[in-house]
Amino acid sequence: MVKVVIDTNVFVSGLLNTSKHCRQIIELLKEEKIKLVISIPILEELIEVLRRPKFSKVINEEIIRNIVELIKYQAIFVYPSKNLDLIKEDPQDNRFLEAGQEGKVDFIISGDKHLLRIKSFKNILILSPKDFLVKLKSL
Repeated sequence: MVKVVIDTNVFVSGLLNTSKHCRQIIELLKEEKIKLVISIPILEELIEVLRRPKFSKVINEEIIRNIVELIKYQAIFVYPSKNLDLIKEDPQDNRFLEAGQEGKVDFIISGDKHLLRIKSFKNILILSPKDFLVKLKSL
């Protein structure tokens, strides 16, 4: 099964239904067609972002609880042993590379320009949600 790290922005866009590609990635996760690799800092960031007041009309506590339960049930939790300093513009983005490296994932899925600019890291492809879905079909 394909192992992935999913950036917070992909979860948010999928849950807000602002991106059909992000929504499809969440569905693949629910259907256990991809395997999520995540770290505690990524999960904490996701919860913090989903609780922001600007999302409260669409994403309520029940939705947050459901996505957290899905992640806890299905994901592989990793505890990166190395702190990377590759992305200087937004150092918190390094956590996705750290989790990917520790979890030996195939892909990092992100809409973040800092990550996408890298394209690959330690044999991990960094793809937009749309490009990931195209690549997944070819596997």
